[in-house]
Amino acid sequence: MWWLWLRWQSLWRIPSVKAKLETDKQVTKAEMDDLSASMESLQKPKLNSDAHVHKMEDNLSEANAQLAEVDKSQAEINAIRLQAENSQLSWEHKEAQSTLHQIVHIKTSLISQAGDFKRQLDEESKAEESKLICTQLKLAQVKLTLTGEHEKEEFETTRYSDDMTLSRSRRLQHGGFK
Repeated sequence: MWWLWLRWQSLWRIPSVKAKLETDKQVTKAEMDDLSASMESLQKPKLNSDAHVHKMEDNLSEANAQLAEVDKSQAEINAIRLQAENSQLSWEHKEAQSTLHQIVHIKTSLISQAGDFKRQLDEESKAEESKLICTQLKLAQVKLTLTGEHEKEEFETTRYSDDMTLSRSRRLQHGGFK
């Protein structure tokens, strides 16, 4: 009867071990879902940054086009000024120079802002990569922990079964059950 009782105890523990493993599986799935959501939330600022860089590049392109137009106007003003040597055209030339200076200043500022923004984007991208690597390491650690717990449970069950077999064998050698 003793071995039936031990057998019953072993069978009784199986559902609780199975339930614990199922709970651990659900916790791990929830953690993976949280990590996935984290990764998605990190991608949104990068997309916004990319859009902002694109807009800055468009502004720079527009400034270059305006600069090209100003350069063209400058050449025309110089040709007329040489022909007529009109004081009014000389004044317009000075106005064009001022506009050119402003556009060059804007262009320089836009180039500087675009460079700063690209550096900031690169730093944010590196930070996001670091966070992703940390997240992957944590996930691997959780998987290792779960594997270790599962192996420990298997070892305990095997050891208990071996103990029971050894005990039964000893009893049989010593005259059977009492």
